[in-house]
Parts: sequence; C-alpha cells; structure tokens
Amino acid sequence: QHGELCPIQACQSTQRASSVMHVHNTDFGKTYCDILMKPVKDENGITTGFLEILDKINFASVESEKNKMLGTSVPFKNMLTKINRAAKAEISVLLHGETGTGKELVAKALHDASRRSKKPFVVIECTGLNENLFESELFGHEKGSFTGAVQNKKGLIEEAQGGTVFFDEIADVTLSMQVKLLRLIETQCYRTVGGTKLKKADFRLICASHKNLLDLVELGLFRKDLYYRIAGFPISLPSLSERKDDIPALANHFL
Repeated sequence: QHGELCPIQACQSTQRASSVMHVHNTDFGKTYCDILMKPVKDENGITTGFLEILDKINFASVESEKNKMLGTSVPFKNMLTKINRAAKAEISVLLHGETGTGKELVAKALHDASRRSKKPFVVIECTGLNENLFESELFGHEKGSFTGAVQNKKGLIEEAQGGTVFFDEIADVTLSMQVKLLRLIETQCYRTVGGTKLKKADFRLICASHKNLLDLVELGLFRKDLYYRIAGFPISLPSLSERKDDIPALANHFL
C-alpha cells in the first residue's frame, strides 16, 4: 500500500520463495532491509505458514550518511540485493560500471558485509601499476633481488592475508601480467621476487572495470580463462542517468 513489493503476497501467488529490498522506519531512522520470505509446507505439501528472514543492510542508506551508498531508485535497490547475496559467499565478484558509479564503494561494502570484514581491505590500482614492478608490488621482494631492493618488502597480497583484494580497472593489466595473476588465483600460491619459498595466499577477490571485458576477450586483449576466474558473480553498477530519482538526495549529500 506504500509502493513497495509485498514478499508474502508473492509467496502466496507463486508458492515459492520471494525476496525484496525494503526501507524500514526504525527508532534509528530509515534503514534498508533485505527480506527473504519462504512458504512452510507440511508433509502433504500444504502451506501452513511463512518464514520471514530479515537482513539489515548496513552499507547503504536512504538518508545522507558518511561512507554509505545513497539512493532509493529501483536500479539502486536491485544492485543492493546482488551485493548482499554476493557478500555472504566467497565467490569472486566482477564490478562493471561507468567511471564514477562507485565501484570502490561497492567493493568495500562487499568486504564489510563478508566474514572477512575484520581483516584488511587492500586496493590495487591496476592503471598505475608499472609492469616492471608488478610482481614486486603484488608479491613483495627479497633484499638484493634487483637494483634498488635495499631491504625485504611485503607485497600487497601478503598485506591482505585473510581479507579482500580489490583490483581496480583490471582491464589495464597487460597480457604478460595476466598470466601471473591467473596463476595466483588458480593456485593461491606465490613467491616473492628473488625468493624461493612458496607462500600461501588467502584472500577474497573483487575486480572492477569500466570497460567491457568480454569485448576485450574477443579482441584478444584479455585472457578468456582469467575472465571466467574473476567473473564468478558479475554486478553491473547503474549510471546516474539510470538513477534519476536519486539525484536530489545525492546532490544534497554532496552539498
């Protein structure tokens, strides 16, 4: 009656589970809630009741809040549902959206809503990653392994141990480096530059790109096997033109 979808109504008509993203009015203000409704049936297959599971969303808001995604439009709510589903799993996530749609904010939300939230969230900017220093930055290096390596250095993968690694603009990684990245993802093992000991990596993988990676695969600019490793759960981020209803709230937030 207030313009939101009713999950129990959907359950009654389809006799299947139904989920919906609702805005709840609470003592702490308006909050998002991901609702899952399931019919409960007896041994004869007759529906005897309904089970409602409410999952509060902490990474998004209806009203202006620091470090939270803001919006109420349908495309925004659909995105929140996908984020909440993916966050609970260990599956690798690929974020696709125009520059400025908030890919890093979504990646952080995925991390914060996961079981790894107490561990590090490490951002790797692929655009500014020098190919010659790629391995050193990612895997670290041993003292004396190359000119300028005056001491041992931990790599970003080791810094993120137990947490989440976010590769921003993954499309900018060169083909030669894609091979090494694929090996890391497949084996979850690596060696520091100049080192001989095999180290075990433990991280959740999130990648993002404003380019269409499948188009790059067709052009031979991005490895197909790497694409399917990183795109376990693709999430498309709506552009501002698709979220026109959110513009007033966003404008007030930034002002």
